[in-house]
Amino acid sequence: MMRPRAVVLLLAVVLLASAVAAGAPAQPRRGGRLVIATSTEANTFDVHRTNASGVLEGNFYVYETLTERDDQGRVIPALARSWQVTNGGKTVTISLQDGVKFHDGTPFNAGAVKFNLERKLREKLPVHELTTAIDTMDVVNDTTLRLNLTHPALALMGTFSAKTFGIISPAAVQKYGRDIAANPVGTGPFRMVEWRKGQFIRFRRNPDYWRKGLPYLDEIVLRTVPDIAVRAQTLEAGEVDVGIQLSDVDVKRLQGNPAYTVIASPGWVQYYMPMNNHDRRGTLNDVRVRQAINHAVDRKAMVDTIFLGVGARIADSPIVAPGVFGYVPIGTYSYDPARARALLAEAGWRPGASGLVERDGRPMRLRLISRRGGSKGDIQVAETVQAQLRAIGIEVRIDVLEGAIFLQTVTQPPERGDYDMLNLTFGTFTGDADYALNTFFSCNAWAPKLYNRMYYCNRQLEAILENANKATDNPTRLGLYQEALKIAFRDAPFLMLFDTVFTLVTKAGVHGVELHKVGNYPARFAWRER
Repeated sequence: MMRPRAVVLLLAVVLLASAVAAGAPAQPRRGGRLVIATSTEANTFDVHRTNASGVLEGNFYVYETLTERDDQGRVIPALARSWQVTNGGKTVTISLQDGVKFHDGTPFNAGAVKFNLERKLREKLPVHELTTAIDTMDVVNDTTLRLNLTHPALALMGTFSAKTFGIISPAAVQKYGRDIAANPVGTGPFRMVEWRKGQFIRFRRNPDYWRKGLPYLDEIVLRTVPDIAVRAQTLEAGEVDVGIQLSDVDVKRLQGNPAYTVIASPGWVQYYMPMNNHDRRGTLNDVRVRQAINHAVDRKAMVDTIFLGVGARIADSPIVAPGVFGYVPIGTYSYDPARARALLAEAGWRPGASGLVERDGRPMRLRLISRRGGSKGDIQVAETVQAQLRAIGIEVRIDVLEGAIFLQTVTQPPERGDYDMLNLTFGTFTGDADYALNTFFSCNAWAPKLYNRMYYCNRQLEAILENANKATDNPTRLGLYQEALKIAFRDAPFLMLFDTVFTLVTKAGVHGVELHKVGNYPARFAWRER
């Protein structure tokens, strides 16, 4: 009934032929300023208090993490020089970079790292749950920190790559208190020197940066341009050097222009629509109805028409995208309206006089909650799903909510979950399925606590996750995650849609802008030819 399909997407940096012919300099050039048009302004520089990718954009220049992930998703050293796991996985000894200073001149050391981790845990700041395996911490010396865990946690060092675990100067936290949000002090390659809210944020080169020879640029300006069309216009008018999160129409158009370079990379963010598995009417509690909805949707048509074959790929694993540790291609639901109707009939939903499928005289009418502009193409996706479900006899009402009201609606406990479906995206920002599966599918992760907005619970899957959480080797973890993903695919607690493909466009001659897998675009080590 479900046809597995491995979908391979080969997207890489597009270097235009004219730029190659002109001959890019062999060595990076020092100096200059880079102006970047961003869609969302950072509303805080207290990096521990947020995990929203757009909000974190500016934090990449100021703060650094213990580890990072390379282009292949592998965990690599950053402020942590190396680490060793012993005692059956229950002790992690971290060796830190020596001679690093915060922007305020105070030393980065093991005591500073301990302070930061304790702050995250003590104040229960966003995603602190990912580090609750830490029982105690010992400062062995200035460059060595020992973590004593309650159980093995193989994903922990990868978790530290997430920007929300950036290291802040303890002295600055003590000096500014909550005002650290506007006075960031990290170890990063740039210092924030000006912030005009709603307009721009200016960063200047850190002359004492610890990585030899970096950064190249003297200054970076993040200019806030919320309108997607205007971002492209400012780039083409020469007002900015980099445009991020442009429309797929503009990306395709600029790909053919030798004045620009387009960069594309598959991301770790998935479009999906949670279905209320705790539906008091019993409509979406039935797995056959949820499977029918998955078979009713033509994903390829949406990728081709809404995303123009550029901005998304059909997802082939529930919520875990390629490149994330734990990803395995499980499959996708085929577009099969006939199979969808048959599944509805099996569940007791048959065509009625209203033109909708009915059970016990009640037509199937669903409420889908969306927001406008939360993700690229979100309203078009909602409207397409609405039309395709209508074709099999399901009526969908779309309610578009804004800002705080939307957030409040999608973070309700099950008894107050006033929706049938939601239109959302989910990003595995740690690069490890440990985060995705435990915060998304666990019976203990129901909203508002975490992100199980389906109110889904499968005890077999739960037991598998518990075993994976305590595994002492990665091959065992990988096998357990595959089992869990197969169960989630079969149970279809949400409408599985697409994995995001992130793109950015730079002026020709701009090099080294990174494209992170969760939708950040740091230019910390970028340089320009002129």
